Amino acid sequence: MEIKTGTNRIYIEDNGKEIGEITFSPAGEGMIIIDHTGVNNDYRNQGLAKQLVYKAADYARENNLLVVPLCPYAKSVFEKDVSLHDLVKKKTPLGVFLRRRDTMWIIITINVISYLLMGFDKIQAIHKRYRIPELVFFVLSAFSGFMGIFMAMYVFRHKNRKPKFIFMIVFGALLFGIASYQVLK
Repeated sequence: MEIKTGTNRIYIEDNGKEIGEITFSPAGEGMIIIDHTGVNNDYRNQGLAKQLVYKAADYARENNLLVVPLCPYAKSVFEKDVSLHDLVKKKTPLGVFLRRRDTMWIIITINVISYLLMGFDKIQAIHKRYRIPELVFFVLSAFSGFMGIFMAMYVFRHKNRKPKFIFMIVFGALLFGIASYQVLK
């Protein structure tokens, strides 16, 4: 068996037959993403996949690259082996939060709350009672609630003729987009 390096991949050959590979792609300057590790079924449980991950780690060290292990197997090897931790691209705590599975539910919840508050504010306006300050809607839009606000503006026909309010919500949505981009890059 021989381990060889190709373009954006490292593979193992046995008597001229490719039996396993790890693939990676460049991700900006000084970084690679490991996206796949696979070994032929006949050669499983022999530690070949782990050898490929370590060879990819050696490649990253030789070329002064950080690694983002997206492949589940490579990710588990990088997490378990302390000697590989220096190669892993560090995430910000907020970045880790935004990548979690429940993030979508948080965003949906904020939008539902925004929608309901806009409906409540419409009822308050009709009955000439205390209103929700527009700053509250701006903050909600900056924390991803802009979709719920725009939907409520359309459904309830509330604050849809106030250019200042619309600009404020669009600006909040842009802030959310810029902050998300900065955290996730």
